[in-house]
Amino acid sequence: MPSLAVSADAKLSSQRSIQTILLVVLLCFTHIHAAAAADTFTLTQNQQLNFGTLQIPSSGSQNFGVNPVGGTAGNGTLLYGIPANGDYTIKCTGTCTSAITLSITSGSTCTGLTSIGSWLGNYNNGGANGALPFSGLANPGALGKDFKLGAGATYTSSATAGTCTPTFTINLTETGTTNFTENASIGFDVGLALNKNSDINFGTVTAANASTYRISTAGAVSTVSGTGTQIYGTTSAGSITITGSASDTITISAGSYTANNGVTPSNATCSYKGAAATACLVTGAAPGSGTPLLLGVDVAADGTQAAGSTAAPTFVMSVTYN
Repeated sequence: MPSLAVSADAKLSSQRSIQTILLVVLLCFTHIHAAAAADTFTLTQNQQLNFGTLQIPSSGSQNFGVNPVGGTAGNGTLLYGIPANGDYTIKCTGTCTSAITLSITSGSTCTGLTSIGSWLGNYNNGGANGALPFSGLANPGALGKDFKLGAGATYTSSATAGTCTPTFTINLTETGTTNFTENASIGFDVGLALNKNSDINFGTVTAANASTYRISTAGAVSTVSGTGTQIYGTTSAGSITITGSASDTITISAGSYTANNGVTPSNATCSYKGAAATACLVTGAAPGSGTPLLLGVDVAADGTQAAGSTAAPTFVMSVTYN
């Protein structure tokens, strides 16, 4: 069989029918950056923000403030307790090089407590001082920085006796914000009131006689020194009714003894709530809605008193909350 002749052109044409594909493999290279961990902040309370115990207003509203160093101001009345600024230590873990911002958000209140606000701060021992918020503060770093806090409280006559723990949030912002919820302490109570039921009455004693007389808390008159005596007339111990807190104790004291017409008082005695009479420096139970206080005293007549004359020496009774 004749062989098939293939021309040169045909061979070329046959070779050209073979296609080649060049595959290009692309390799991409880049730098991989590990995400930096965010700084972590902690806040430790060293001392709670405390307003003490304030007197419930008889009407309307009042205010009482504690500044960042513990000083107080306002038209409210502190009954007892020791007001104190809040004191905190702020620390940072991480890179801790960026400046921070500090702000306060008020939280929950209590019956009659209208608000706690007007926030004042002292950061890094005076590095920033005054009204909050603070910005551009030095980062506390791992060693930490001190933050002192003060605020003002506004409250009304609807406040109820007892301790209230309003909340607030310390907001610390760097690249993000970390919130710390804290408590304050503020108490309310009724004020003390003294109602004098009767003054002390020795009746009539011997005129022109230098003698010292004593009247007991039961109203009995005796002669301590000298020859004078109680001759006639009604005698009576002093009587006071004390009203106030149902929970806080009181201290009763006597002082400011003032002579009159040659008669000098001294050594007052007290019988509180029916207890045995003692010198008038007494710590007593909470008076509540009304507790009796009976009073005795010594008086020294210098003997210059004429028959028919009178004398009205005085002394002052003081009652305070503990």
